[in-house]
Amino acid sequence: MLVDYCIKIIRVTTLWEEILMKKDNHMDVGEIIEELIVKQHVLADYGNKRIYRLEGADLKLNPMSQFPDNDKGYKTYFDYFKNEYKFTIRDKKQFLVYSIRYKYIKKDGKDVKIEERIHLVPEMLKATGLTDEQRNNYQLMKEVAEYTKLDPNTRMKYNSE
Repeated sequence: MLVDYCIKIIRVTTLWEEILMKKDNHMDVGEIIEELIVKQHVLADYGNKRIYRLEGADLKLNPMSQFPDNDKGYKTYFDYFKNEYKFTIRDKKQFLVYSIRYKYIKKDGKDVKIEERIHLVPEMLKATGLTDEQRNNYQLMKEVAEYTKLDPNTRMKYNSE
């Protein structure tokens, strides 16, 4: 059996750097959220390198906001990431983005779906995929195609290595 795999393109810049570039181009925060955040897939560049699908931004929260799980003893998101992942957040005023995770718990013998927001720091995330500008760059797309559009024999060769 041959199992094919998917290629993820991970951008070099962080999500926060991309947001700041858009701000420099005088884009409204609402437009930035719609273009760069909502339904964007990002790689958490720490821990287990998990990929999250972002649902929005919480402009009221920043890395210095109270960390929700006080059982671990962390006062802020800044403290949590510094102690758990040895990552020092540089921009303490950046807003947080969030992903939604669904949990199922048993309640009265039935499975109940619970929605949980996971807040993330944009400075610690890297967006996946290509921007519209990159997709419109013929030369770049030609180079990417060399790795993504493989004939079956070449693909088999890569899978056996």
